[in-house]
Amino acid sequence: MLYNDCIWIDRYETKFDTAGGVNLPKITECYGTNGKKYKQLFKGNDDLRQDAVMEQVFELVNSVLQRDRETRRRELSVRGYKVVPLSTQAGLLEFVGNTSPLREWLNRAHQSYRPQDTKQNEILSQMKAAQATKQAERQLETFLKIRENFKPVMRHYFTEKHRNPVTWFAMRLKYTRSVATTSIVGHILGLGDRHTSNILMDNSTGEVVHIDLGIAFEQVKGKLLPVPERVPFRMTADMVDGMGTSGTQGVFQRCAEETLRVLRDGSEVIMTVLEVFKHDPLHSWTASELKVKHAQRDVPTMTAYDTSRFNLGIGIDMSSGTAQESADRALSSVARKLDKGLSVESTVNELIAEATDPLNLATIFYGWCPHL
Repeated sequence: MLYNDCIWIDRYETKFDTAGGVNLPKITECYGTNGKKYKQLFKGNDDLRQDAVMEQVFELVNSVLQRDRETRRRELSVRGYKVVPLSTQAGLLEFVGNTSPLREWLNRAHQSYRPQDTKQNEILSQMKAAQATKQAERQLETFLKIRENFKPVMRHYFTEKHRNPVTWFAMRLKYTRSVATTSIVGHILGLGDRHTSNILMDNSTGEVVHIDLGIAFEQVKGKLLPVPERVPFRMTADMVDGMGTSGTQGVFQRCAEETLRVLRDGSEVIMTVLEVFKHDPLHSWTASELKVKHAQRDVPTMTAYDTSRFNLGIGIDMSSGTAQESADRALSSVARKLDKGLSVESTVNELIAEATDPLNLATIFYGWCPHL
C-alpha cells in the first residue's frame, strides 16, 4: 500500500486548553504537512477502544443507508468523528468544531425562556431524594409533579440560529432526521449513557453528534449500571419539543422507520463486520469498572456489582463468563433487534412508547436529566 498522498503530522502547538469532564481532556492544534491546522483532543484515563469500534460501525451504517434511495434522498446518516486509541487508557479524538453540548444550551435556555419554572438544582435534588427511596411510585409522582412546573424550550434553539423561515425549517428538519437516525442506530447497538453532556448540537446544521460511546451493546447498558436504563434512546420533552407540533409522529417516525427498514435489509453486512470485531484482541466487549462508575458517580458502588442482580431469573449470570461469551451476548442482542419478526411500523411505535414512558423516565438515574 502506498502512502504518497497522505497528510502527515508536521508539529503541534506548544499550548493547549482543557475541556470539561472528569478526566480534563487536552485540546490542542496539530499542523499538517499541507499547512492546515487540525484541532485534536487528547484523552487520558479512559479506554477509547470501544469508541473507535463504534465509530467504525457508524461508518458502516452510513454506507448501508447511502445504498437505499429513500434514506439517501432524506440524507439520513450518523454524524461521526475520528478516534485513535493510543493505549488501553489513552487516545486521540477529532475535535468536532462549531458544536456545543446539549446540556449547556438547555440550561441557559430554560433560565432565559422559562425563568418562572422550577430551578435545575431543585429538580435534581427532588429526583435524587425520590430515587433514594427505591420506590417506583414515589419516583413517578415526583417526576410528574416536576413536569407540571418545567416546560420544554428546545423549539427556541432554531429561532436563535435562523430568523429566515426557510433556513429555520431546514435546520429543524435536519435535527429531526438526525435524531431519528441516531436513535434507531443507538437502539440497535445498545448505546447507553445518553445524558445531555454526551450529545452535541451542530450550530450550523442542527445535527446531533453523540460522543463518549463507551457504554454500549446492551449488556452494560441495562445490567451493569447501578440504575438500569429502561429507555431505548433519549426522547425527553425537550428532544420532542425541537421537532415541532407533530412531535414524534411526523418526520421523526417516518425517518426512524426508513432507517430501521434499511438496517434490517442490510443486517447480514452489519453482523458480518461485527463478527470480525469479535475476534479483535484489542477490543473489549464489556465496559470497564471505571467507566461504569463514572456513568453514575453518586450511586453506591456496591449496588453496581451486586451480582445477584444479573441472574435474570433464567439461570444466566450476566456478570460471569469469558470475553468470548460477552462478545456473543453483544452480537445476539444486535441480531435480535435486526430481526424482521415484528413489522417496522410496530417496532418503531413500541420504541417511541418505551422512550417517552413517564415511568421509564422517572426511574432512570437522575443525573441523566430525564426532565430536559
